[in-house]
Amino acid sequence: MAIILWGKPTITITNVSGSSANLTVPTPVADSTQLSTESGDKHTADIEGGGYEAIRYDKNSFTFTFAVRFAKNRTMPLEDKSADGVITGTYKIVVTSEETGAPTMTINEASARYEDEFSADDGARRIYTFESIMPASGNQIAWTHGSGSGSGQ
Repeated sequence: MAIILWGKPTITITNVSGSSANLTVPTPVADSTQLSTESGDKHTADIEGGGYEAIRYDKNSFTFTFAVRFAKNRTMPLEDKSADGVITGTYKIVVTSEETGAPTMTINEASARYEDEFSADDGARRIYTFESIMPASGNQIAWTHGSGSGSGQ
């Protein structure tokens, strides 16, 4: 059986400027943790009679989201860096699996925001959204293998 990045994630957030310690996010709301990709624009060099002489693509952009419920004695992630939906600074996000040896996803630099929601059925929760920005070097997203945080096989 393959060892994959799935299930209960461990999400660690680090301020890119290094002005604060790593923050491990409380366990997210079920099925709220998600990475989505927006494809870069496609550019074509059209030729007479149809078809393309060349095609090129812009880089993709990535959005990472998760939700955390408000709870008694729980400090919300980045509470000291946020107000009215805006989170100041840029952050590195590392997502590891409960499966030992599973791949790890790292977003090297991202800007952040949040939205608060409440329903009687699901309670009050804060939805965090991190949008990748181009880091000084390297890719926006990095995948590494063999560094899962859990104990499962």
